Amino acid sequence: MDERYLKYSALPQVDEYLLNILPERDAVLMEMEALAIERGFAFIGPLVGEYLGLMARAIGAKTCFELGSGFGFSALHLARALPEDGKVICTDSEEENAELAKGIFTRAGQISKLEFRTGDALEIFGEYPGPFDIILMDIHKEDYPRAFEQAWPKIAPGGLFIADNLLWKGRVWEDNHEPSTVAIRHFTEMLYELPDAKTSILPLRDGISVTMKL
Repeated sequence: MDERYLKYSALPQVDEYLLNILPERDAVLMEMEALAIERGFAFIGPLVGEYLGLMARAIGAKTCFELGSGFGFSALHLARALPEDGKVICTDSEEENAELAKGIFTRAGQISKLEFRTGDALEIFGEYPGPFDIILMDIHKEDYPRAFEQAWPKIAPGGLFIADNLLWKGRVWEDNHEPSTVAIRHFTEMLYELPDAKTSILPLRDGISVTMKL
């Protein structure tokens, strides 16, 4: 286990234990993990990636939208869990990440499921009516409340809204009043105040929330 995996963990002892017993991934995923570590790129990591694929399979997801995709690490886990006619729509501000993702998805045999758009994630999202079975959010934390307000109406009944960094490396329980921390706390409150929904927050890596529309 490369200790650089733990750089973004809120509870590194938990992640270290789980990473040490996680089976080795296939060549494409290992390539992506190595690339993220080499570039110092904040990515969800293999534990959360496996969980995303599990959730997609559990609800029989077919359509997914990612608000913030990087070079497609989480998207590939989702894509592999979708049926052959499934679709993952990715967004990122960097064209380089889009090209990386397309090459990786091609090698993984999942390119037919990928649609990658570059630009502002929320502006792009506004072009799609939905509904989506899964929406995954990993953008600037200050934008979480606003993005959620736009995204929740586009979740299909029985679908999932998933967000990363809910523990924010422990800042959320510290006396921290940075705008990003305040936004995450507010977003968390929004999740638990939702009618006709159920939310759970898992302490994997930096905390991931899963909210199902009932």
